[in-house]
Amino acid sequence: MDTFTAIEMRRSIRKFRVDPIPQAILEKILKAGTLAPSGKNKQPWKFYVVREHKRDEMIVEIEKGIERLQKMGIRTGSARFTLVTMQHAPV
Repeated sequence: MDTFTAIEMRRSIRKFRVDPIPQAILEKILKAGTLAPSGKNKQPWKFYVVREHKRDEMIVEIEKGIERLQKMGIRTGSARFTLVTMQHAPV
């Protein structure tokens, strides 16, 4: 597949299967992320893989943060929709 075809076929995923992701595939995805271009090749990214009970703890904290911001009158945009999406992702 050439680059333009890949770009044209790109899509956003908001519904996830509950199947566990094999470690080898997860590592391949993370490696692909590190190959993305960055300004002056600084490669400033860090990836955190959160699974199982830690994922659930993270979701609770994000929800608390959204509620705290809303109480302060700060608009959170689509943060709640993102939170719901994350609740269904296996990793």
